[in-house]
Amino acid sequence: MPEYPKSGPDDHPQRFQSKWFKTFNWLEYSPTTDAAYCFSCFFFEKKSFGKFGSDTFTAQGFKNWKRIGGKICAFETHMGKDINSAHGYYVQSWKDFKNLKSHIDTLLENLTPKQNADNRLRLGASIEVVRWLTFQKCAFRGHDESAKSKIKEIF
Repeated sequence: MPEYPKSGPDDHPQRFQSKWFKTFNWLEYSPTTDAAYCFSCFFFEKKSFGKFGSDTFTAQGFKNWKRIGGKICAFETHMGKDINSAHGYYVQSWKDFKNLKSHIDTLLENLTPKQNADNRLRLGASIEVVRWLTFQKCAFRGHDESAKSKIKEIF
């Protein structure tokens, strides 16, 4: 985008800067909302941490351009001080997702024929157990081996 729209007070309007993309590789900008988002947090966050402003870079979008740069940069605050921050966790999730060697289809392709046969045998046995439990109207969970139990030692 050649020039981003100005926002803020009329006497000192601010705008998104394209140079921020180089410094913060996780940054995404939406021209529709004129707001910045965190790509990794947006796609990999399972639930909000419940902190005030925790959805700023995922749902609401960040628009306070004057808080970028300077002593307390909002983007750096979002990133956190260490790798164990929520943002750090989602960035690692993003890296893991991009690693094709860890995808399930790649792992399954690399199985030996014996491992494949063993997995099919286990799956078949599990399906038979589910069918039997369903037919007998037994619970799929629980373990009651007490003296009063009517269905002890099923398996």
